[in-house]
Amino acid sequence: RAKVNMLRPDQSFNHETCFIAGTFAVQQAKYDDEVMLVDIDFTRRLLDYDSCEVTALMVKLAPNTSVRQAKYIQQLVGEEFQVLDRYEQQEDFFKILRIEKLLTTILLIFILLIASFNIIGALSMLIIDKKVDIRTLSHLGTNESMIRRIFLFEGWMISTLGAIIGLIIGLVICLLQEHFGILKMGTGTEYILSAYPVAVQASDILLVACIVLVLGVITAWIPAKQISIKNENN
Repeated sequence: RAKVNMLRPDQSFNHETCFIAGTFAVQQAKYDDEVMLVDIDFTRRLLDYDSCEVTALMVKLAPNTSVRQAKYIQQLVGEEFQVLDRYEQQEDFFKILRIEKLLTTILLIFILLIASFNIIGALSMLIIDKKVDIRTLSHLGTNESMIRRIFLFEGWMISTLGAIIGLIIGLVICLLQEHFGILKMGTGTEYILSAYPVAVQASDILLVACIVLVLGVITAWIPAKQISIKNENN
């Protein structure tokens, strides 16, 4: 530890002079207010670091490299060093993104639940309209289970067709935004990105398709289970 001169405490600190060559802003106070980029030799002189001494080392791995490489590097350097990947370095930011994605999924489910009432109403009207056909099928020997499966399949087909059309339209819009940036974030240089970032992931497509299909089966089953051959024959 260096001794502090109580008569001249300002002489206990290293002093270096540098000139501002430019400024940068990422619209995040964590970086805009606290980060300054300077020459490495300048920093070593200011902080009394040796030429081989560093506080952090950034390693850029090849694309599509497994996340397990971070654990492998941790084993190599030992417990005295902390190895963090990109997500762990920005844990708070990515946690907010995950929460936002979860809330968006919940909102999507609520929207689909409201839209499901249209399917329930359409199938209910169809069942009422097809009473004569249901009666004819029952006279031909068709049981209630088979008739219910017919309307259940029809309701599921409606949901499936809607899911396919919706996914195609959504994918087209997302791909256009991803490659051409149709929806802009703002004008001027206040943002690093000029358009809202979009990344199409297969897991998200599969999740949306599963939610729509499951809700479609449930909403189709509600009116279908109300079918009764005895009531239709009266």
